[in-house]
Amino acid sequence: GCAIAAGFAASTKMTGLSLILLIAIWLIFDRFTTDRRIEWKRGLMFVGIALLTCSPWYLKTQIYTANPVYPFFYSIFGGRGWSAELANGYAASQALFGIGHGVWHFLMLPYDLTFHWTEFCDSGQPWLYVGPILLVAVPLIFFAPKQRKLIGLALFFLAQLAIWFVLTQQSRYLIPSFAILAILVAAIAYANEKLQVMRVALHIIFAAVA
Repeated sequence: GCAIAAGFAASTKMTGLSLILLIAIWLIFDRFTTDRRIEWKRGLMFVGIALLTCSPWYLKTQIYTANPVYPFFYSIFGGRGWSAELANGYAASQALFGIGHGVWHFLMLPYDLTFHWTEFCDSGQPWLYVGPILLVAVPLIFFAPKQRKLIGLALFFLAQLAIWFVLTQQSRYLIPSFAILAILVAAIAYANEKLQVMRVALHIIFAAVA
């Protein structure tokens, strides 16, 4: 079921392909941490089912454009109605989003997405404002109990964030990672009684953002 859902996600948006890889890695790592065995078959089966699910849409794109991931990777696959000049221009336009790609910029993402949010979306689109959710929620990760599942969720979220960071830094592409962050923040906030004040702050912030 999870593989099929991941396949549908990848058929909806090409960035969903990264989810297939991340979940497969998680499945393999999760089995290794429980019984010290690397179950490659489990991960490969997941990838196979997910790719089979999304393949009709990529095959359709291949038939129509001669590029399964059109208009991306033009230098490898080419594509009808596209050119190297257009590909370079499109890549340049995507690189305009965000503030930078250095280590410091990655560490400052929660702050920049809150106070410099216009750099991460097209002008005139205030509905793409992330708000202070990341600024408050991400530091909570460092209070996570040493539980295997919570550590896995934290690493999964950070991996999603890193992939988004090195690609085009458009705030709308962060939406899938918020699902993981919501579970993670709730689990951490209610697992530690010392974070009662933080719970109240989270409720106020979420209500204000809504």
